[in-house]
Amino acid sequence: MYTNLVFIGYIIAMFLSLLCLTLILVVLAGKDFGKERPFSGRTFTCRSGTGCRAAAGIFAVTIFLTGVLYFIFYYRETVQNQFELALPFRVADYVLCCLLPFTWLLLLRQLTDSEKNGDLLKAASSFTITRMAVSIAVTYRFMGPYYEIEMGEARNLWHMFQIFFISGALFLLIRYGIYGIQAANSPLKRRYIIICTVLLAAMDIEQSFIEMGLAEGKYGISAWALEVPDMTGTIVFLLSLATLLFVFKEDFSPLFFRETPESVSESQVAAACSGELPGADALGTVREQEAAQEEHKEATKQKQLDLLAERYGLTAREREVMELVYEGYTNPEISQELYISVNTVKKHLQHTYEKLGANSRMEVLRLINEQNHPPG
Repeated sequence: MYTNLVFIGYIIAMFLSLLCLTLILVVLAGKDFGKERPFSGRTFTCRSGTGCRAAAGIFAVTIFLTGVLYFIFYYRETVQNQFELALPFRVADYVLCCLLPFTWLLLLRQLTDSEKNGDLLKAASSFTITRMAVSIAVTYRFMGPYYEIEMGEARNLWHMFQIFFISGALFLLIRYGIYGIQAANSPLKRRYIIICTVLLAAMDIEQSFIEMGLAEGKYGISAWALEVPDMTGTIVFLLSLATLLFVFKEDFSPLFFRETPESVSESQVAAACSGELPGADALGTVREQEAAQEEHKEATKQKQLDLLAERYGLTAREREVMELVYEGYTNPEISQELYISVNTVKKHLQHTYEKLGANSRMEVLRLINEQNHPPG
């Protein structure tokens, strides 16, 4: 009964992680990875945030593969009654356990634009490579098909390595998490960072102690058959749920790209690309109408932004930052555009959020759009 319940939990966790991965891939595909698309002498560009979206995609892929691997393990036991795990399965298990916290650190670096933790990321890279190499070597040389290590000296050495790896992983997760919380520019990011850091730390501790028990032969051919508590499925589910909600709500998912002019329809774009628009005069008229509507649209936007800034008491610099946020600029791009540091950008954003009563860029855009298109 216990094994069946855990098996069902892994099915749900795998489905949710697949949904999360699909959402991120749709976001990436929808932005064309920042490529340019020409139309009648002009260029429509996608604002990049690609590094952040790609890091989220890598993290989601690792979560999904972890869920799939443990689903396979459970399926083999519950349906096929196969308890032995071949070397590739055991290697994949250790590789994913090492990669999951590391891909989280990569995403955390992108989320916070933190410059402090560059050295920590290098240390995390070296630590992860070392951990994977040692795990694969021990698995290949000493482990049996049930993760047991019969040689006493090798088993004791493995326990020492596991304790070292647990300590190192916890240090990196907690230290990086603290930097991320300090550098995050919205409560939503802080909550997401705290949730994922705690979940990954708990998963690393649990997995390491189970692996040490398996190495001693403490659980026989199956820890699940002995109903040893296994939180991995629950953690995979919660990581997927948190990431799914965050990608849906936070700024990097829908906002880092420029819109095409409203005056140009999809049929006009297709016709222009295929050379079907009638004559140079007609095309010139379209361009003139385009330019006039763009000027009107820009003037309207500036007026509404000024009204919003006046209503909420934004400073001139905060108003500039808000406009660039509206146009889809990332923090580093705002920094370059205004010739200020990324940390200063974050401070202006934080003050802007507080004055507007917003928690993310999405909510800032909603406020601006309500100014441009008031209800009723």
